[in-house]
Amino acid sequence: MNNAALSLCLGFIFQIFAAGAGAEDMIVAHGNDNYPPMEMIVADVPTGFHVDIVNEVANIMGVTVQWKSLPWKRALKMVENGTADAITYITKTPERERFFVFLDGNVLSSSTVNFFVLKEDEKKYAFDGDVRKFIGDKTILKLSGFSFGSSIDTMPSHEVNTMGQVIKMLELKRFDIAVLNRTDFIGAMKGKHEYDTLVALTPPVRYFKNYIAFSKVRDDKTLAKRFESAYLAFKKTPRYEELVKKYGIVQ
Repeated sequence: MNNAALSLCLGFIFQIFAAGAGAEDMIVAHGNDNYPPMEMIVADVPTGFHVDIVNEVANIMGVTVQWKSLPWKRALKMVENGTADAITYITKTPERERFFVFLDGNVLSSSTVNFFVLKEDEKKYAFDGDVRKFIGDKTILKLSGFSFGSSIDTMPSHEVNTMGQVIKMLELKRFDIAVLNRTDFIGAMKGKHEYDTLVALTPPVRYFKNYIAFSKVRDDKTLAKRFESAYLAFKKTPRYEELVKKYGIVQ
C-alpha cells in the first residue's frame, strides 16, 4: 500500500470512529519506570510500543490522550477511582476485574514471568515448573503492585519499587530469588552490567497478556469497546506492522 492509499484508508477509519463524537480527552495512566521497548519516558515524554499504539488508536477514535506517568500503585488507584480512563501494561486478575474492564481485543502485547537468580548461583537452582516445591520456605523478591498470577501472589514476598532495587538486593544476598517480567528485564537492563549479573530460570512461571484496561467507575464498557473496535482496524494497517518492526516485537 502506497502512502496515498494508506492516508485514504486511515482517513476513512477515522471518520467511522470519530463520527458523532466531539473532541474529548482520554486520560491514560501508566507506570513511570522504564520498560523498553514497551513503555519508557524520554525527555519527560512517554514513548514505546504500547504508547505509540494507544496514541495511534486514539487518533482513529478522534480523542486526545493525556498521559499520566506515575508510580504503579498510584496509576492503578487513578483508574480504580475513576480519575483516569485507562491504564496500560496491566495483566488481568479476578481482583482487578472488579475495577477494570478487560476486553479480549485490547491486548497490547504478551510476556513471560520468570524466576531470576544471580548467574553465579544458577547451578544451585533447578526449576522444573513446580512453583511451590521450588520456593519452599523462601521469601521471593518482586516489584510492588505487580501481579504475577495466584501461584506467586499468594506466596511470602518482599516488594520494592524499582527493578534496580530488585537487582541490588540480589547482589547483596539479601534475597536469593526474584520474580520479574522477562521482557521488562531485557529491555531495561540489556547493555548494562546487571544484564549479565542475573539469569532467568526456565521454564517460565507464567505466560500472560498485557492489556490496556478501562475504568469501570468512569465509563464502564463504552470507551473500552470503542478502543477495541478502533484497535482492530488499526492492526490491519501497515502502520501497525511498522511499529512491530520498529520495536522488535515478537508476536
